[in-house]
Amino acid sequence: MSQLSLEQLMLQVQQQDQAAFQALYDQTINQVYKIAMAILRQVSDAEDVACDIYTKLWQQPQAYSENKGSVLGWLSVITRNRCLDILRKKQNQKKLRDALNQERTDVHSEPTPLDTLSTFEQHGQLYEAMSQLSEVQQQVIKLSYFKGLTHAEISTLLNTPLGTIKSHARRAIQALQQLLPNEDSHELT
Repeated sequence: MSQLSLEQLMLQVQQQDQAAFQALYDQTINQVYKIAMAILRQVSDAEDVACDIYTKLWQQPQAYSENKGSVLGWLSVITRNRCLDILRKKQNQKKLRDALNQERTDVHSEPTPLDTLSTFEQHGQLYEAMSQLSEVQQQVIKLSYFKGLTHAEISTLLNTPLGTIKSHARRAIQALQQLLPNEDSHELT
């Protein structure tokens, strides 16, 4: 049976001839495996790809037709595509793992006592600076920056013209920038 061409063997495989499948496998496995190893560089992955290729070949031999080129060329393209799919999947899994690890690190990283002290100090400075603003300015800043309302929403809520709200906000930010000459003032702009 080994005198038959790969194309002839493939025609017999399409007729569910197990002996032809074995002969086709014997004549092509080295090429399929070499391609898989060249792309994946891991024995277990290359073996898995080869197994998948031949399993699908046996289950769906009609997928091959002569207009797709030679049997070996067709198997080579299928192998290459399957390997690239595996590489993309591994790359996506790695990105997901990295993101989850980063999230775990972020969630589990507790602030140091120095971080906590610094935060309290910054909040204290902000509270002190806010207390020096007019009542309307405090209200606009609180609604805008702490409640997340837009100037238009604040205007409606306080029944005050939009231009007036914007003026109060601008003057409040300018005052805070003078009262807080460090990094905190930049967060409000």
